[in-house]
Amino acid sequence: MGRRCEERQIISCKRVVIENAFGLLKGRWKRLHYIDVNTVEKICSRITAACVLHNFCILQDDYLEDIVGEPEEPTILNVSGERVPNDRQYRLAQEKRNEIKEYLNH
Repeated sequence: MGRRCEERQIISCKRVVIENAFGLLKGRWKRLHYIDVNTVEKICSRITAACVLHNFCILQDDYLEDIVGEPEEPTILNVSGERVPNDRQYRLAQEKRNEIKEYLNH
């Protein structure tokens, strides 16, 4: 195997790791599917925030497997084309925000 082929294989393996990491983030933070930003800086800050929150959840023993098994709910859009969460999604998101807020206040 030539040097160039080995380099491609190394890059390919690293790309798979990165793609899997983004898949985990998108699985936990569905909003990442709909990022609407105009600058690379904003994209980076949103992804960094998602990584921090993801790591925070792991430290609290809140693993992705707890939420991945649930079936995907249909997406509802308002007249502006913005995604509208259904009652169940809204309630679960509100509970998660309250848990994080409660933890940070102690």
